[in-house]
Amino acid sequence: PREPAPPGPNQYTSRAARSTPLMSKRKASAPPANGSSDDLGYTPTIKAYKSERFLNSRDARMIRILCEYQESQARLRDNGIHGTILFFGSARCCTFEDHDKKS
Repeated sequence: PREPAPPGPNQYTSRAARSTPLMSKRKASAPPANGSSDDLGYTPTIKAYKSERFLNSRDARMIRILCEYQESQARLRDNGIHGTILFFGSARCCTFEDHDKKS
């Protein structure tokens, strides 16, 4: 069986942090069956949602935007608000007479 290609260099880093590699240069393999972590090349991983480095990167921008939307929606739902109305207007309204004079 063919092994999957490793991620590209600095795949999940911001431009400022690209000087430091994300993964160890050692080849990752499965942990030993007995549960010990002797020097067999096992490299522990971190979940993406726990990686502050990834979450603050350019690649995770869409996730941050979605979080802002979801958090606001959850807060409204928790407070019993099921719908909203948005009004657009202007503070520079003029009277009908002033409007008619302009046209």
